[in-house]
Amino acid sequence: MKGKSLCKNFVLETEQNKKKIICVKNVTESFRKNFKSNQGEIVEKNRKLSKHERDMARWVIKKFGGEIHAVQVKRQEHIKTPDVIWDGMNLEIKKASGTSSIDNSIDKGTQQIGKKGIILLDISENRKNIEQIKNEVIHRVIRNHVKGSIKTIHAYIIFVKNNKLVGVIEIKERR
Repeated sequence: MKGKSLCKNFVLETEQNKKKIICVKNVTESFRKNFKSNQGEIVEKNRKLSKHERDMARWVIKKFGGEIHAVQVKRQEHIKTPDVIWDGMNLEIKKASGTSSIDNSIDKGTQQIGKKGIILLDISENRKNIEQIKNEVIHRVIRNHVKGSIKTIHAYIIFVKNNKLVGVIEIKERR
């Protein structure tokens, strides 16, 4: 099993009495291997990124590489969009300093990335340990799935603290 990440399964029961299995695993090493660090650019043609978004986008390029395109905000009601598209994937950049901000960031982030995407969670100002934060994130994503605010789960959560990669988890519905 060298190089394989073990999957922690969560079994959910839907309102239609169907069972769904959600797999959560640490993919930090495999995620890192799929990219070439320090190669890429940020394109702000559609909109200007905030200072935090730009700082985190620079960090992503430095750490992983890739092309990042700012997404124009949809002003129409009920249309959620990610902050950027990173090499074809929806990427939402969030900052979480406390318990409620983790919950709120993940709640909004899962809605903004759609069916599949990445949430970069900057936990630099959070005092909790990483395992506690990961557990809160996992439970929020699963709660969103159960309550129906997201239909399909396939999310990567990148944890960053003080410009250092703390970990990457994948949360995915097993078919």
